[in-house]
Amino acid sequence: MITKRHWFILSLAILTLCSCRHENEEPKPQPQPQPIPDDIYGEMNVTFDWSQCEGQQPASMSLYLFNEENQSIPISFSNANGGKVQLLKGNYQAVAFNSDTETMKASGSSWADFTINVIPTTLEASARVFAGTRGIPKAVGTDEQEVIYEPEMLYTAADAGHEFKTTADDLRLIMKAATHNYTFTIDHVDNLSHVTSMSATLSGMASAFCPATGLPTQSTAIIPFTLEAEGSASLVGCVRCFGHCPEHSEEHKLVVYVQMDDGKKYYYSFDVTDALHDPNTPGGSEPGGTIDMELEIDGLPLPEPIEDSSNTGLNPEVDGWEEITIGIEL
Repeated sequence: MITKRHWFILSLAILTLCSCRHENEEPKPQPQPQPIPDDIYGEMNVTFDWSQCEGQQPASMSLYLFNEENQSIPISFSNANGGKVQLLKGNYQAVAFNSDTETMKASGSSWADFTINVIPTTLEASARVFAGTRGIPKAVGTDEQEVIYEPEMLYTAADAGHEFKTTADDLRLIMKAATHNYTFTIDHVDNLSHVTSMSATLSGMASAFCPATGLPTQSTAIIPFTLEAEGSASLVGCVRCFGHCPEHSEEHKLVVYVQMDDGKKYYYSFDVTDALHDPNTPGGSEPGGTIDMELEIDGLPLPEPIEDSSNTGLNPEVDGWEEITIGIEL
């Protein structure tokens, strides 16, 4: 009969045998990481050159390197100067842009078609001065164009072929502004003192930028922007954009939206195509808007408000928009 004492002795013997076996076993060798030879792997220094840019430098940068198999290698920098990058040696194509933006995103499967795109919005969301207003109309002929945010300041650079063979093969990228300002001044505005809200849009503008070509893409969109009164009879608005498309394929409509203090809403459509495409206009003709543009428009006939029967000057029942298309003299 096996007693508890016998079970204890037997268990102790088994544990002793197992302990001896583990002590006698030699530990298995662990694989050791092998260093990558210096001739196929190295450290490359990346420098962003801001000598051709004005203003404050961005807070962060993005760099995409495309290798010989067209595989993209995204790299982030938390500064505007650059830094060191560890990568395999070989030939690369590079695209760089500032990443401290909220309204733009990058896309593309290769260096040549890599683009920076502005994300879409709506007229209702962008025209905050008309809060609660539904169905803000577009200019005639622009119904198919999407509405995008006004682009933030964008700087880009591209290198079609950089050979990285030694640690001396540093990558230096000269940054250039991809966005430019178009300023519109409208003088001789009637009844400006009766305007309670106003905004503007510009149609037919490029919605993306291609660093490889240094030009806007052919995709077009409507960009909303802010208008402000200057004095008693002038309006001024400035819109940041990539410029118009390289092939000049779209018309450009400047639309001014106003709400009067009697509640009525009007939108005025100006065809500014010729001015934007005219080589004699500063910043015109060039698809990328190589310099800032300033256009002066003479005359905006806002109607005199009609007071309601209670003589308050407000008519809350008015909800529709009245379109007015007028010719312009630049």
